[in-house]
Amino acid sequence: YMGELKGSVLFDTGVTFSGVHPKSIAEQETLEWQIIEKLGGSCNLNLDKFSVQYVVALEKRKTEKIKKAKEFNKPVVHLKWIYYCQSVSYTHLTLPTIYSVQISVVAVSIKKK
Repeated sequence: YMGELKGSVLFDTGVTFSGVHPKSIAEQETLEWQIIEKLGGSCNLNLDKFSVQYVVALEKRKTEKIKKAKEFNKPVVHLKWIYYCQSVSYTHLTLPTIYSVQISVVAVSIKKK
């Protein structure tokens, strides 16, 4: 169950990279690509206006993807963002579930009175 929660941290989140990996390396084989997918996100080689929510970069250089990101109002995040997403603790993931269950139980008991 906890693995399922961890796999949903980036659920339905599309990411592309800009200037992070050397062109001689296939991005699909990089550790960062694997982490994104393990966390429930998807990686794209190109910046698509609809399926990509974040552009990951080491710095805000004037690459074509960075220019398009600005045009499409897509945030450019630092590479460290991926590792931050990976380090989200299970406690943070489970608290909303616990609270929503408690709230719904309280709401049901209030309606019965």
